[in-house]
Amino acid sequence: MYEKILEYVELQKKITTEFKRLNANCLDFSYLLDFPKKGKFCLNSEEWSFVKHGSGFRFIRIAPLPRIIIHPHFFPFAYKIVDAWRLLQFWQSQTGDIYDEHVIRDQLETLFLDKMLEKINLNQYQIKN
Repeated sequence: MYEKILEYVELQKKITTEFKRLNANCLDFSYLLDFPKKGKFCLNSEEWSFVKHGSGFRFIRIAPLPRIIIHPHFFPFAYKIVDAWRLLQFWQSQTGDIYDEHVIRDQLETLFLDKMLEKINLNQYQIKN
């Protein structure tokens, strides 16, 4: 599972870094008030759409298929952060398989206890450096 988390983190890093670069004039990283609410952008040869909501974003790769969801719904520019919800959406969009969020949460907690992840709060974990 740890390798799959690293794959997610790497993609999250690429997307959020490019999104931040494209919106270099936006400075409100707390409430995201000056970021666009929705739109599209290209990353390499992929087309991504995004929607801002609450304190985060939902990115969806719309081309090429399959559609992949990267959903940094909290701490959107802290790319090393993961939680069960982000991983659930990513893996389900990638494979079409059904995952159990509670099982993912338990696996994250096990990785924390094994000292592979740091705990940020009750639900979020961070990849160790």
